[in-house]
Amino acid sequence: MDLRICRYFLAIVEEGSMNKAAKVLHITQPTLSRQIAQLEEELHVQLFERQSRSLHLTSEGLLLARRARELLELETKTIEELDSLKTELSGVLTIGTGEMAGINPLLQIIKRFRVLYPKVQVSIVTGIADQTREMIENGIADIGLFLRPANVQGLSWRVWHHPERWSAIMRIENPLAKNHSASSYDLESQPLILPYRHSAQKKLLEWLGHPASELNIVGYASLTSNGAAMVLADMGVNLAISGSPAYEHPDLVCLPLDPPLETDILIAWKERFPKAPIQEKFLQFLVDSLEGQIGDIEH
Repeated sequence: MDLRICRYFLAIVEEGSMNKAAKVLHITQPTLSRQIAQLEEELHVQLFERQSRSLHLTSEGLLLARRARELLELETKTIEELDSLKTELSGVLTIGTGEMAGINPLLQIIKRFRVLYPKVQVSIVTGIADQTREMIENGIADIGLFLRPANVQGLSWRVWHHPERWSAIMRIENPLAKNHSASSYDLESQPLILPYRHSAQKKLLEWLGHPASELNIVGYASLTSNGAAMVLADMGVNLAISGSPAYEHPDLVCLPLDPPLETDILIAWKERFPKAPIQEKFLQFLVDSLEGQIGDIEH
């Protein structure tokens, strides 16, 4: 697929019309329409639903928009990596991660890395574990942070001994908020908001000592910011890893679970031969910085 056509297609998506996109691209509207028609013919799909004067993406168009953005990101990253072979180490170090406190010690290591290589930029992309893995697989992210258990099969990974602690996040008016911790007995009668990931749900249900059918589960949240918003809307108590800035709200109380429940962090990356210079240098710097703090390398 021609990357130029990908740019044309995304311009239409972003501008919302052929005419506006043509002006941004400095081409005529008939030329742009013809290029998109040829793309649809090549792919044997319809990318847009044309309603009156507006355009709406079809399901095929939504998929292509996502992949087109990834292709253009990969093109940019590849050019940066090739340039870094010729000059001082530069480019963007991209890290995929969920919302976790473990990002903070990693940022301190990145800060020291940039003292040695000041032309390196850092991009932190937050998402669920599946999105982070997909970014690594597609070469968009250099490394990813995952909460254990996680699907890192086929990736190289290490255990990073900065465990995340689980807590119960509730509104300050909740009678439990006056306690210093929250037990499974305290929570079994509360309306609960659980993590979206099934593996995390399983871990918490085992800690609670009850199957889901015996609990009042009102919903699920994939990101801590969404969980905090649900608690603030008085939907229930969110069971999530603590340390997120989303919970630093005057109307919220974050109680550690009792007995404590912790989850290890995995640092994972895709082995590439050869590795991109920025990835190779950073991984070595990371291993040297954390010697004795991370487990042996796994494949």
